[in-house]
Amino acid sequence: MRRFDWSRGPLRLAALCAALLITAGLVGVNGWSRASADTYTIQAGDTLWGIANDLQIGVSVLLALNGDITSPDSIFVGQQIQIPDNTATNGLSPGVSSNQGSSDSNHPSSSALATPPQVGPYTIQAGDTLSAIALSHSTTVEAILALNPSLRPHLLWVGTEIALPRGTSTPGGGSTGSRTSLNAGVVSTEPPSTTWQTTEYIVKSGDSLSGIAVRASLTLEQLYEYNPHARNSMIHPGDVILIPIPDYLAPALDPSDANLALTQIYTVRSGDNASQIAERFGITFAELTQLNAGVSLSTIYIGQTLTVPWTHDPLSSAPGTVPAVEQRRRSYEVQAGDTFSAIADQHGLSMAELRELNPMRSSNLLIIGQLIYLPGHIDLPVVSEERTLAEADLVQYAAANLGVTPHTLLANHGWLDPGQWIEAGSSWRLPRREGLLVTVQRGDTLQAIAQRHGVDMQAILADPAHGVEDPNEIVIGQEIILPLDTPSFVWPAIGQITDPFGLCRSWDCSYRHKGLDIALDTYEPILAAADGLVTFVGGDAHIGLGWYIEIDHGNGWSSVYAHLVEFAVWQGQEVSAGEIIGYNGNTGHSTGPHLHLEIRHNDWYVDPLVMLP
Repeated sequence: MRRFDWSRGPLRLAALCAALLITAGLVGVNGWSRASADTYTIQAGDTLWGIANDLQIGVSVLLALNGDITSPDSIFVGQQIQIPDNTATNGLSPGVSSNQGSSDSNHPSSSALATPPQVGPYTIQAGDTLSAIALSHSTTVEAILALNPSLRPHLLWVGTEIALPRGTSTPGGGSTGSRTSLNAGVVSTEPPSTTWQTTEYIVKSGDSLSGIAVRASLTLEQLYEYNPHARNSMIHPGDVILIPIPDYLAPALDPSDANLALTQIYTVRSGDNASQIAERFGITFAELTQLNAGVSLSTIYIGQTLTVPWTHDPLSSAPGTVPAVEQRRRSYEVQAGDTFSAIADQHGLSMAELRELNPMRSSNLLIIGQLIYLPGHIDLPVVSEERTLAEADLVQYAAANLGVTPHTLLANHGWLDPGQWIEAGSSWRLPRREGLLVTVQRGDTLQAIAQRHGVDMQAILADPAHGVEDPNEIVIGQEIILPLDTPSFVWPAIGQITDPFGLCRSWDCSYRHKGLDIALDTYEPILAAADGLVTFVGGDAHIGLGWYIEIDHGNGWSSVYAHLVEFAVWQGQEVSAGEIIGYNGNTGHSTGPHLHLEIRHNDWYVDPLVMLP
C-alpha cells in the first residue's frame, strides 16, 4: 500500500499564485496605469518574467495592465498584451506595436540588454535555510529548486554542495533573481523538482529505527521527519513506519491512484463552485478537500488557487483527441513495478536525458499504461499501393481485376463514372483494405476525421492495417483507411474454382458471369458465408440458378448460393457464418455439380475473391 504526503509543495505554490493574482488585480502599480500603454505581441520563447525584466518593471505591472491574464504562466504565442507606454519608461524603447503608429513587434528591449544569468556552486553551512541563501545571493527559492531538482527545501545538510543562480546583471548594477516559468506556447523543459512519496513498513521483531533507516538508505533524521511520533518513543512489532522514497524510484501507480498523486494549480473563475471544480477534474468533493487541506471550500473566490489532479499528461487525453504530430516517436508503455530511474537505465539513458524527451511530465512519478517517449521515431505504416489494370474493362469488372470492390475504386477516385470504361495499363492508388484513403492534415485528430466522414472511430482502430495503432499519435501526412463496413466472410465450401467472376458469357461480352463457380460433389454441405437473415429459399430445378438461397447480411450486403439439391434453412431464419444452410447439387442451368456463389453490395455485383479470406 502506498500513501502520499499532501502537506508539501502544492499549498506553498497555491499561496504564491494567489499572491500574484491579488497583486494583478490592482488598477495601477508603481505609477503605471491602463491610460498609458502600448501593445506587444507574444513571440515564441517569451515569458512574462522576461518581458518585465527587459522593460525593467515588475510582473505585477503587466498583470495590472492585462486583467485577462490569470497567471504569469498562461501567455501564448500571438497573444497581444498591454505594456507601459514608451514615454513612461525613462527613455526605454520597448519596440512594440502602439496605438500611436509604431509597428515593430520585436521582443521588448531595454536601452542596455541584460547579461545571461550565471550559475555557481555553494556549500551549505550550519544554520542555513533555503530562503536565507536565496536572499543573500539575490535570487529566489524557486530558482534554486529549479537548478537542484533533488533538493528538499526543509531538509538541508551541512556540507552539501548546490548550484546557485548568481542573478542577472542589469544596467543599474542591481541583480534580479532567476525565475522558473512556462515559455509562451511552449512547456518549460526544466526538469521537474523531485517529490517524495512514502511506502508503509510494518515493524518486525528485532527492528530498530536506525536499522530501518540504514536499509532504506536514509539518515535517522530523515526517517524522523516522516515519523515525528517515533522521535521520543519506542517502536514495537506491528507499528507502521513511513519510508520516504524519491519519485524517480517510486513504482508506477495504478491509474486509479493517479488522480490524487499528480497535481496542478487551478485558478477559480467566475461562476465556479467547489463541487463543480471537483466534478470537472473527475474527483469527489471530499478528495478536493483532501488536496486542499486547511482551505475552506465553502467560500471560494475568483482568483483563488486550488490544488487539483494533473490533467496535462497524454494518459488523461480521450482517445482520438490529440492533434496530429510531425513524427511518431518511439515510446515505452509503463508496466507495473517500473520506476523512472529503471526505465532510463533499461534504455541506456540518464534520467536527465529521459526527462528532456518527456518535457510535459509534472514529476518523475509513473502511471501504469502511460507512454514514456524514447529516442528515435517510428516509420509510418504503408496502407496503400499503386495497382495497374491489366485489361480494359468497365468499372465494376475493372475493380475486380484491381482487387477491390467498385465502391472502394469509386470512393478513392471520385471523378470516375460508374459506367465508365477504364483503359488497360492505367495506374490506380488504392488502399490495401476496403475503404477510403484519407491523408492526415495539420490540426487533425482521429476523432475529427472519423466524424467528418461519418465513420465510427472504433472501426478504424479495429484493425492495425487501417494505419492507426495509437489514436492519439497520428502523424501529419500519414494515410489512414476509413474502412468500408463489410461483413466478415468465410468460404462456404472448399473446391476447385472453375469459372471466375466477370467471365464473358457471350460473343460481345454483354453478358458476364456475376459470381464464382466452385466444383463440388453432390450433397457436399454448403455454409453461410457470413452472419445474416435468410430472405429467400426456393427457385426452379430446371432453369437459371436452380434451387438457391439468398441471405441478407445488412448494410446493403447479400449473398446467393445456387444450384442446390436440398435446403437446411427456411426463409426468415437467422444464420451464423459457417452454419450449414443446404447441400450442393446440379439444379437449374448447370453443366455439372457445383456451387454458384454471388456477393452483392447494393446495386453492384462484387468479386467474391475480393471479400473472402
